[in-house]
Amino acid sequence: MSRWPRMLSSNARRLRSCSRRLSRDLSGSVAIASAFMFPLIIGSVGLGVETGYWYVSQRQLQHVADVSAHAGALRKKAGDSATAYTEAARYLASKSGFAGPSSAILVNTPPSTGAFTAKTDAVEVIISEDLPRYFTSFFTRDPLTIEARAVARVDGNPTCVLALATTGSGAFHVGGSTELNLPTCDIVSNSTHANSFQMQGAAARITAACVYSAGGVSANSNLGLEVCEAAEENAAPVADPYADVTQPAVTGVCANGNVSNTTLTPTEAHASGVSSKRFCSGLSISGAVHLDPGLYIIGGGNLSGSNGATLTGSGVTLFFTNGARVSLSNSTTQTLSAPTSGPFSGILMFGDRNDPNLSHTARGSGSSSFQGAIYFPAGHMDYRGNSASTNGCTQLIAKTIDFGGNSSFSSSCDAAGTRSIRAGRYITVVEEA
Repeated sequence: MSRWPRMLSSNARRLRSCSRRLSRDLSGSVAIASAFMFPLIIGSVGLGVETGYWYVSQRQLQHVADVSAHAGALRKKAGDSATAYTEAARYLASKSGFAGPSSAILVNTPPSTGAFTAKTDAVEVIISEDLPRYFTSFFTRDPLTIEARAVARVDGNPTCVLALATTGSGAFHVGGSTELNLPTCDIVSNSTHANSFQMQGAAARITAACVYSAGGVSANSNLGLEVCEAAEENAAPVADPYADVTQPAVTGVCANGNVSNTTLTPTEAHASGVSSKRFCSGLSISGAVHLDPGLYIIGGGNLSGSNGATLTGSGVTLFFTNGARVSLSNSTTQTLSAPTSGPFSGILMFGDRNDPNLSHTARGSGSSSFQGAIYFPAGHMDYRGNSASTNGCTQLIAKTIDFGGNSSFSSSCDAAGTRSIRAGRYITVVEEA
């Protein structure tokens, strides 16, 4: 054999020997690298699994918040107390799989945050839950707290006329040649009588968005509905939207109630925090009388005006007590608006709940206008008037209501400070977080 074959054979043996030694060296490196990499790989898989668990838990908690807010809004729609709709929300949460304490479920109305903080027809539910840690417990032992929030709102057409009486014929009544124009809002009568909603006379005309009666409807062919196909009978009653407003304490020095061509200014400090002025024997106006913002307490007589008198004012609440009545004829012109904030927000006229069955008359001239709620929960209102403008807001709420003459209402109440009243109502979840 020549020298070259022997050299090639020898070199091949050396290469195989080096390869075996390199293989042994590399297998050790792989083992070391694997020892470092496997915990990272397993940790990454574990973190992915746990993150997925967090996501699923968050979605489940959001579902619980949604159905709980919806349940609370249903009780709100029915006119229940805050205690009742809070209990309903917490009950539905427990039945939907939430096992945490009831203290972890907060129920607010109006909502504490978001776009509906001024909406008393909205219910907010906030639920928090602590999740145990698994793979991430290598880094911290603290539980992970997740939170879900939902806001459900009672929705539907606004109601601008509400007769609160639960019994009796004609709780809501129009007759003669009355023409009532309420194309964007509803009329509601809570009476269960067969003639709860009553139109008498062939000439009476009503245009409204919808009509709801807890009893029956007696109407002529001039009842025109802009939204609903027909008046709804045996409907659920609508709760008094201002039932929880504390009526003003009757305090202050008695002022002279015969006023003419002047401006009245409330100057007394009232317990409500609103400046007040008190009239103990009614308030009779002549000429041009202007009311500065504040609370006017009228007791023991009537609010009346002489022929040609004008009564104006913004940011005012007129409280009628001790048998006082509204007695405004069509010979006077009234242009009045309620405060948009404060303890009597949205309430223009407020009748004492302890003065039952008084009859009030508000029959201003064709140019009279009222902005806010005319609220006589224990009395009867004989009414003729208008909203402040085509974009105004008038709510008429009384035990029983009778319309005469021609009246036009508008329901653009977002900036009027009034509370929302809904009749043909449905529940929608409007916010999630």
